[in-house]
Order: sequence, then C-alpha cells, then structure tokens
Amino acid sequence: MFSSTRFRTSQEALMTPNWLVALSLSTAAGLATALGGVLVVAVPATKVASSERWLGRWQSTTAGFMLGLSLFDLLPEVFRARDELSVSKSAVCFVVGALLFALLERLVPEPSITKTNVTRFDATNMSKLVPGTEVLSATGDRTKRAVVEIEEGAARQKLSRTLALRSGLLTAVSLALHNLPEGMAVAASALSGGFRLGLPLAIGIALHNAPEGCAIAAPVYVATQSRAQAVGWALASGLVEPLGVLFLVWFRLNQRVLTGLLAGVAGIMTMLSCVELIPEAIRHCDHQKSSAFLGVFLGMLLMLMTLTLVRWSLGVNL
Repeated sequence: MFSSTRFRTSQEALMTPNWLVALSLSTAAGLATALGGVLVVAVPATKVASSERWLGRWQSTTAGFMLGLSLFDLLPEVFRARDELSVSKSAVCFVVGALLFALLERLVPEPSITKTNVTRFDATNMSKLVPGTEVLSATGDRTKRAVVEIEEGAARQKLSRTLALRSGLLTAVSLALHNLPEGMAVAASALSGGFRLGLPLAIGIALHNAPEGCAIAAPVYVATQSRAQAVGWALASGLVEPLGVLFLVWFRLNQRVLTGLLAGVAGIMTMLSCVELIPEAIRHCDHQKSSAFLGVFLGMLLMLMTLTLVRWSLGVNL
C-alpha cells in the first residue's frame, strides 16, 4: 500500500503548511477505525454475550485478517523496498517484532480459574465449601450442589470474558503499532503534494481501517458489554495514525525506518494471530478446528479483497 510513497523529509518540506493537511487526512483515516467499532456494537449486547461461537468466529476472522495484512501487504512492501533495507535486516526486524509481542504477552498474564474465583457453600449453613464436592442436604437434596455448579459456571463465564478482553487489548495494541507507519505514509504523501497526493492514500487506508475497528471492538464488546468501551478502544487505535505524522515531522524519519517498522509490525501480527487469536478461536468454537480455520480463511479473503479494492482505487498494481 505504501509502495508509491517516498519520504521527502528535507527541512523545507517539513516547514510547509502541508503538515496540517497531513495531520487532518491521517486523523480522518484513523476515525474510520471507530466506524468499524460502531458496526460491531450495532448487535445487541445480550445476543453477543450469550454466544461464545460468535466470539470464536470473530477471533478466527481477525486472525485471518491480520495474517492476510502481513502476507499480502506489509511483507510485500518490505521486499519491494529492499533497496532501502536489505532482506537480512528486514528479517531481523520481523523477528524483533515477534519477540516484542512475546514480551507483551508476558506482561499481560493469562487469567485462570482458581479457588478464590468460585464461591463455595456448606450443605447445611451456606458457609464456604470446597468446589466440586458432592453437596447434599440431610434429606438428600441436591440443591446446594446445583448452587455450587452455578457459581462455577459464572466463574467460567467471567474467565471467558476476561480472556476476550485480553485478546481485544492485544489486538488493539498490535493494530495501533501498524497504524503508526500508515500515518507516516499519509504524511509523506501530503507533505510532498498536499491534498492531491495525500487524499487518495488516506481514503485507501480508511477503507481497510474499518475492518480493523471490527477486529478490536468485537472481543472488547463481548468482555465488557459496553458499546462505549468497544468503540473507544477502536477509536484509540485509529488515532495513533496522526501520531505517525508527528513522528515523521519531529524525528524526520526516512523510508528505511518505515520499512523496518513494517517488518516489525508484520512479526507482531503474525505472532498475535498464531499464538493468541487462533487458539482462542478454537476454544470458543468448542474445539472444532474446521470452524475456526474457516474463519481464518474468510479473514484472509476479506483482507485480500480490501487490498485489491484499495490498490485499484489508487491505481497501484498488485
């Protein structure tokens, strides 16, 4: 997507009024991410919360979307720019991105059900009891055991929502890092030619930002059942794009830096898809791998169709 963009970061270019144009266009493109979040929250929260399969399908589709973004967009851009950065250095950036995701995952520990997560009851006086124990009243009534099972079910539902929130936040961070070089690309185009060059690229980026917003908002919506939080996280990820403009103007970054960033982001997205999203999707789909991998395929197809539309609208060859 960025192959037609070349950075001109001379002091004269940076001092032109076009940097305001760049900031406006990148902000508008970033707002399209919030639009994707709005599409997700149009589904009633009660329907979303009651369907783990719904979440599993979303996570598998998101995994396919991000894998497609890496394979069909980011990595091809890196290889096309091999005159700016060697293949070996690009590979190092890819591995560094993967390792950064591994570190991020360690910093956000995976929750689990422990003894303190589940309320326990005594068979006679409703005081706390070890979970899973056969709970009977003096007359053989199984009511208390049913109460314990209900509490365990509630704890498992809470765990599922916590895992969904964790997945959504990791996705938001990864896509935010991806949006940073996108903002730089819009800035480079606008600084070079104002609206004439910046607007087409901003429109193209906005087209594929909407599905990104869906990918972020869906797990957050399942976890919190809050429309505001779901759209808010999608919006926050999109607003990283204007930060890319400020980074470019302030640090005078060049094409070599952008290429390295793209390779690193590709590593992050690949790890997120394979290590986090696909296993979670399989779990939410009752371990039916065929259902989960169908979502991965559909996500990759969606990404490919989006990129084809964007490149066609920009007049860029695939």
